[in-house]
Amino acid sequence: MKVELLIPCYTDQLYPKVAFAILLQLEKTGLAIHFPVIKLVAWNAF
Repeated sequence: MKVELLIPCYTDQLYPKVAFAILLQLEKTGLAIHFPVIKLVAWNAF
């Protein structure tokens, strides 16, 4: 199964280990992870 993972900028800046742990747990379940290419700031695409 493919899923898209979106880590908000504040999570990435304040809790980078949590974001990485989420990625590892999803990969352990056998999911294919996709990261969006667009840049998001405060949930608004530029």
